[in-house]
Amino acid sequence: MADDLNRKLAEWARFKSATQEEYSPGSIPQPDMEKRGWGFKYPDGRIKWYLPNFPFSLDAIFKWLVPPIEGKGLTLSYVSFQQASGRYYAEWKIYGENDQVKCGELLAKAWQEGTDLAEITALALCKAIEQLIDKEV
Repeated sequence: MADDLNRKLAEWARFKSATQEEYSPGSIPQPDMEKRGWGFKYPDGRIKWYLPNFPFSLDAIFKWLVPPIEGKGLTLSYVSFQQASGRYYAEWKIYGENDQVKCGELLAKAWQEGTDLAEITALALCKAIEQLIDKEV
């Protein structure tokens, strides 16, 4: 589930599979590498062997996923608290404020509960962004 979500988010943020020519211009074709792949081309043009792990990294989310949301004129809202049991609750909402949706319209809402606040916060935001992607706003 987390891998599928991560790939969906990366694709939406315009991460692409790198080609051999992009990874190593002028290199000799290597059939074993074709099976494994040549890594990923980031939106800024860099090529790395791995994608950011969005469901576990708020840094990656705010670097790669939040700017496209804000670029569409949408607003993020966040709340979290620690329950009496010691568990944490994190909730993200995405509101519309552009030509396609009414101002203040709730477009996506996701929450998570768990013991690691940073982890559940990242996962909840990823799930809210996934809802937004599914609505194609």
